[in-house]
This record gives sequence, C-alpha cells and structure tokens, in this order.
Amino acid sequence: MAGLCKVTIVGNLGRDPEKKYTGDGRPVTRFSVAATTRRKERDGEWADHTEWFSVTVFGQRAETLATMIGRGSRVYVEGRLESRKYDTQNGGQGFSLDVIANEVILLDGRKADDGEDQYERASAPAGATQGRPRNVATNDAADLDDLPF
Repeated sequence: MAGLCKVTIVGNLGRDPEKKYTGDGRPVTRFSVAATTRRKERDGEWADHTEWFSVTVFGQRAETLATMIGRGSRVYVEGRLESRKYDTQNGGQGFSLDVIANEVILLDGRKADDGEDQYERASAPAGATQGRPRNVATNDAADLDDLPF
C-alpha cells in the first residue's frame, strides 16, 4: 500500500526562480519560499517565525512559472517532500528536504493592459478556467491576531 507525504505552503519567493534543463531537455525551475507565521512567545509577546522551503517544479509548469513569478511573489505551493543527500564544499555530506511541487498558484495580482487584476494558475490543466483561486487565504498574518484560538 502506498503512503502519503503532502505539504502545502503559502509564502513569498526569497529570490527569482532559476530555470534549467535536465540532460534530456526537460525544464526544471527551482525557487525558495519563505512562510512566516506569528505566534505568542512565553513572555506573551507576538513574534514572527520564518521557515524557508526549497521548491522544485518540472515540465511545462516549470517553463510557465519561470516567466510569471519573481522575488517577493506570493504563492500557494502544494506537493510532496523529498529528501536528498549532497556533498558539501568541505568534503562532508549535507541533507536537504525539498518540496517537489505538483501545483503552484500565483496569489499576487498581475496588472493587465486595462488595469484590471489578473490571477494566473500555472498548474491549471488545459481547458480549465483561469481565475483567483478559491479556498486559499490571502490575508496577511496580522489579520490572524483576531482569531479566538
């Protein structure tokens, strides 16, 4: 029986995406996403905590995303976690946990020529309607302070 390893992230790109191609010509785009949450510290003060995630996208989505997003873009990422080992510069071994994305949605509005906000969904299947994603919160973390839990 197969298991499930799924991750969902809403955050901002820390740098511009980096698009490359595999040996067989398949596009790969990599970028980092910072997800900041607010939580109450032991002293009762609210503090921001930021986690960084490395995200990898393959195929046509990689091509599309590389032109749509950039440093600071707000995105919704859904995918699976994948661990990998790598050699460090000092001859040791490192370990990373990467997100292999199967869906990336741009949450920032892009201005069209007519000045109207346009929302793009890079992972939408052919024939799907484009539009602002539903069920994805786009409020700032500051708005969460009013929640009762």
